[in-house]
Amino acid sequence: MDSQKKIISIIIPTRNRHELVRRFLNSVNQTAKDFFSFEIILVIDNDDIVSRKSLFEYQAQYTAIDIRIVSRGRNENISDMYYNWLWREGLLNGDYFWVMGDDVIMITKDWDKLVIEGIEKYLIGKSDRICCAFAIDTSSNKPSIKEAKGKLWGWFPIITREACEAVNFILPKQYPAHGADIYLARLYNAIHRYCPLLNIKIHTKTHRTEGVPNDKIAENVGRIAGFHRRYGS
Repeated sequence: MDSQKKIISIIIPTRNRHELVRRFLNSVNQTAKDFFSFEIILVIDNDDIVSRKSLFEYQAQYTAIDIRIVSRGRNENISDMYYNWLWREGLLNGDYFWVMGDDVIMITKDWDKLVIEGIEKYLIGKSDRICCAFAIDTSSNKPSIKEAKGKLWGWFPIITREACEAVNFILPKQYPAHGADIYLARLYNAIHRYCPLLNIKIHTKTHRTEGVPNDKIAENVGRIAGFHRRYGS
C-alpha cells in the first residue's frame, strides 16, 4: 500500500429511522481505529423534518466523526437517485464507496484499518484498482438464490472509485438496493474482482433475497474490459 491516505466514503440513505442511525454512529464511535480514514454521508429527503433535526444533533454529538448530511427530493429509486446521485454530484471524497444501510452496526474493532489493508492487499499485482469487496454480515450472509449457495456472499458492497468509473455506477439503477447487491456479486465474480473481507463483521436485519435477471452483466463486463485496455498496465 502506498503512503497516501485512503479514505472510505460510507453512504447511508435514511428516512424516518434516525434511531437506527444513532445506533450505527454509536457502533462506529466505539470500533473505528482512525476517524480520519473515513467519512459518513447521510442522505435524507427534503420533507423528512424529524430526521433532519435528529441527524444534526448526532453530528454535534459525534464530533470526532466526519458526518455530512445531504438532502434531496424524495425518489423511489434508492440505488440510482441516492447512492449513484452522490457520486455523480461529486459529493464523495473517498477512494472506496461503502454502500451502507441505516440498520447496520459495526462489530469488528478497527474495521476501517482492516478494510483499507484488505482491499489494498487484494489489489497488489492487479493491472488496475477495480474491486468490489464486502464484510461478513453475521445476520444475513446465507442468501437463498441458487447460484450463491455454498459460496461466499456479501451485502453492503465496498466498491473502489475506479470500478465505478469503469461501469459508470456504484449500484445498477435498474434494481432495488438488495437486488443490486446480488447483481454486483455476479458482475465482479465474472471478472474475478470480488473480494471477501473475512476478518470484518457487521450486523443487520435479515434482508430479502430475490432473483435478479442477468441482463446487462455482459455489457458491463465489456465496459470493464475496455477500462483495462485504457488504463491497465
